[in-house]
Order: sequence, then C-alpha cells, then structure tokens
Amino acid sequence: MDLINNDQLQWKRFVGDDKFDYPIDYSTAVLDVNENGHINLLTKWEPNSYCHFHRHTATSTTSTVLQGELHVEDIEIESGKVINSKTRNVGDYASKDGGDVHMEKGGPEGAIVLFSLYTKDGSLAESLDKNGNVISESKGSKSNLLTPHSGQTQSSGISSHLVPGGIPSSGSPNSSS
Repeated sequence: MDLINNDQLQWKRFVGDDKFDYPIDYSTAVLDVNENGHINLLTKWEPNSYCHFHRHTATSTTSTVLQGELHVEDIEIESGKVINSKTRNVGDYASKDGGDVHMEKGGPEGAIVLFSLYTKDGSLAESLDKNGNVISESKGSKSNLLTPHSGQTQSSGISSHLVPGGIPSSGSPNSSS
C-alpha cells in the first residue's frame, strides 16, 4: 500500500477554532485495527500546524516520519514546562510507552507520520486542556475508531486517535503570553 499517494485512504480532518490560540490542522487515516489491540494509522499535519495537546495512554506507541518534519515538545505535566524539544525528519523512528505528554507540529512542508499503537484496555490517548486536565479520551476499538467522538471539530473522513484539547501557541501548557 502506498502510504503517501493513496486516494483510497479515508482521512478525518481536525481544525482548531477560537477556543485555541495556536493553529490546529491535521488529519488521520486508520489503516488497520486488530481485535488483539494493535492499531495502525497515519497522521498528516498541515504546514506549521499543531495537533491537540495530548497524553498517549496506549501501552506502547511507535512512529516513523514518512514525509516532511515533525516538531515535538515533551511537556512535564505538573509544571507545564517543556522538558525536551526535537525535530523529527524523514525516516526518524520513535518508540514510547504510555504516559508520554507532548505537542506535535508539522514543519514548513507539513508532515506525514505512521503510528502503530498497542492497547491492552482500548485506551489510546487523552486530550488535555492547558492545565493538564483530561478533556476527552480516545478508545481503540474498530467500531469506536470508525465512529466520530463527541466534541470533535472535523471536516470529513473517519475518526482520529485524538480528540480536541489544547494549550497555548508557545507550545507549553502553562506558559505566559
């Protein structure tokens, strides 16, 4: 399957509104959902746009950048401070256990990233507000991923692994403006 040039992929797009003070514009396409807890999906960021502030709750998440570059800021949830910042380029592979809290932003050309998640209990991610409070949770069953979640801002396609949350445009959930 061509993951970059594939008109058959069903993308679900998420865009920000006036509740967020940073540009949110990303899309997700579910590739595969297995009953044994393995989920594969693509996420596509528009240029210089974020996804929502979130914590991965899946048992494990691996990702590989397929196109563009992805800017990632790891956040310490108690203080709201950025504890690590990195730019991931094409071919970059990462593996994380559950609990990882971060912001992700597409580079000047955007980004496409392949995610493989494993969940024992169906939990994939929690969207967080700027204070680290859970706004919503995303579950990883086949029926849930193919049905929109309440509170999502979207334009088309099938459900994402993440739902709206948000932090300030500086990338740090408790930064001053």
